[in-house]
Amino acid sequence: MDSVYYFSYSCSATELSEEENQVPIEGMMEKLFQRSAVRMGAFRGQTPDGINLDQTWQENDGLVNTISALYPEFAPHEDFKNGETLKKGLWYVMPVYKGDHMSLQGGLTIKNDIKTFYLEHLDRINRL
Repeated sequence: MDSVYYFSYSCSATELSEEENQVPIEGMMEKLFQRSAVRMGAFRGQTPDGINLDQTWQENDGLVNTISALYPEFAPHEDFKNGETLKKGLWYVMPVYKGDHMSLQGGLTIKNDIKTFYLEHLDRINRL
C-alpha cells in the first residue's frame, strides 16, 4: 500500500562456525530455539519448490532465517538511514538486531531490556 510506512526488524543470534555453518551464539539464544537454529544454520540446497538456499540463508534467530525477515520478496525497499525523509509504500530495512526470535518481545528465559528500542522507534513514528 502506498499509504503506509513500513519498517522491518530482523534478528540474528547465530555466528559462523569453523565448519562454515551458522551456530547459536552462547548465552544469546533460548535453548528452545537452538536445535532449529543449528538445522537452519547448516542447510544448503534446494527447497521442494526449487528455490536455491545458499550460505546467505543460514544466519537466523532460532526460528526465522535473518535474510527472509528483511522485506517481502519483490517489495520496494532500502536500508534505513537516520535523518532521511521517509516515503510511504517503501520497506525500510532496519539494522539487524542481535538477539533471538523472542528478543524484541523481552525474551523468555533470557531477558532483554527493550524499552529504549521501542521508545526510539515510537519517536521515529511520531515524527512522520
